[in-house]
Amino acid sequence: MQSQTLYIKMLGSLELEKQGNVITDNDNRSKKIWLLLALLAYNRNNKVSQEKILSYFWNDFEGSSNPQNALKTLFHRLRVLLNPLGEDVSRKLFQCKKGEYFLNPDFPYELDIDRFESLVLTAREESDPNQRSEILRQAFNLYQGDFLTKFSSESWVIPISTYYHNLFLETVEELIELYESEQNYQIAIEILEKANSIEQYEERFYLHLMMDLIALGRMEEVITVYKQLNDMLQMNFGVKPSPEVKKLYQQASLACKDDMLDSSSIQKQLLEGGQDQHGALYCDYDFFLNIYHAMARGLERNGNAIHLVIMTITDLNDKVLSKRSLDVCVNNLKALSCETLRQGDVVSMCSPSQFVILLPNANRENALMVSERIEKSFLRKYPHSPAKLNFDVQPLLPPEIERMAQGGTYEE
Repeated sequence: MQSQTLYIKMLGSLELEKQGNVITDNDNRSKKIWLLLALLAYNRNNKVSQEKILSYFWNDFEGSSNPQNALKTLFHRLRVLLNPLGEDVSRKLFQCKKGEYFLNPDFPYELDIDRFESLVLTAREESDPNQRSEILRQAFNLYQGDFLTKFSSESWVIPISTYYHNLFLETVEELIELYESEQNYQIAIEILEKANSIEQYEERFYLHLMMDLIALGRMEEVITVYKQLNDMLQMNFGVKPSPEVKKLYQQASLACKDDMLDSSSIQKQLLEGGQDQHGALYCDYDFFLNIYHAMARGLERNGNAIHLVIMTITDLNDKVLSKRSLDVCVNNLKALSCETLRQGDVVSMCSPSQFVILLPNANRENALMVSERIEKSFLRKYPHSPAKLNFDVQPLLPPEIERMAQGGTYEE
């Protein structure tokens, strides 16, 4: 016999399930109905006044001549939404009396957020590592995403989401410590991979994932994880992975090349693919810095002219471009820059909205012409883009002169 209990899931998508019947916020019904459902479900121990509900829905009811009636209509639509779960759910789950709305305390229901929080708090008090691991694993499996993911921008959702998200991070950290202490690296890896899919900006999770993969000898996967992290940090924050992460990457890279190479094999690797590459070299910022420093040191010997171009993306009013437009523009410029520039030129991103370009054997006039050529090509190829390109051209100086300039003792 199936349980008469109604299960309400709020971690990740919003779902209600009873006796195999399910409704979810993915069914594209009105956002207002699902928000009202979520608000009443979360406040399961309290009655919510219509004034408080209207304050949350003010933008939705602002144009209404009678917001109270509009709320009553929305509440009726909520009950219709619940019909697939059974007439008893539709009529009894949510109640309205004397201008107050609430979840019926006599209706049998369970919320995943209550169960999740209870498990985490119980684990804190458990001294036995095996028992604590089992409890935390149950909590981890319950967490299918941040609280009301689809409505994460709602002002009342944000602090609640932060609370449960922090409990999730605590759960992951505890589990990883337990599994790594037992050298159970495979399970630790599975935990970390799911954790990274939910919290993609927690660098220490990537660090542990790489350590555990190294412990199992899976060096190529370590390199893949590093590249994913590096691209994510560069694209979103304009920063590089920590030295600890970089050290693991270097360890894995060396381990993947453990065979001794003869001179002909080395030459073959150096030449491999080079004949098929046209235009400028695009590379990550770490590699760009190495090339930059090598070229700067070479200036002391050969005195060749080298210029650096910093290309900044803004909107047409020199303000920050929206993330969606910026992502499109960045992808377009990566390809366009490599096509427009010459072989021997080097391109990279140094921040989410800036490219740096090294132009060997180019004086200032040449560098300005290159900047103009990139801008014209961009405008011609993407005439309706909301982006504007701004260029700053600087000469590359030998390290000694650069140090003097920074110290204020060098004058051009």
